[in-house]
Amino acid sequence: MAVKARLLAPYHGNFDPSQRFVTSWILSPAILFFVRALLSLYAFTTLFTIFGFNGSHGMSEASQHSFSYFTHLTYWGLAFYQAFAALHTGKYWLTGTSFLARWPKALQVAHSMFYSTIVVYPWIVTSKSELFPGVAELRYLRRPEQTVIPVPWWCS
Repeated sequence: MAVKARLLAPYHGNFDPSQRFVTSWILSPAILFFVRALLSLYAFTTLFTIFGFNGSHGMSEASQHSFSYFTHLTYWGLAFYQAFAALHTGKYWLTGTSFLARWPKALQVAHSMFYSTIVVYPWIVTSKSELFPGVAELRYLRRPEQTVIPVPWWCS
């Protein structure tokens, strides 16, 4: 209900008056743009290198499962977030206004929700094995006669 009310409420003023989506308290907009662009380039290069490797070594089935696991989807989300964040920051760096300032209100709210998921979900996904080591070892999903094969803590 709150989302619907925010989307349909009359809108006056600036969406992001402090420019928090496109600036940093420690980096200038130019450096922030290059950092975000570099992170996006790294993420997409990694994804497509894995796809190319799998395809050339007869493991294309593994690439098809890339869109099935939450960890992979989180990585795709981070790659796209960094790409779009770099675009917004670059536009702000060059012109003083970001794309977000000209978007319709519904897209601005959607961007805020996407930002909050990108900030929260990777921590949940990557820290689950540290918080719950029993889950990483699959103790609760095995039958008594099966042996436990521990999974490294960094493997999600």
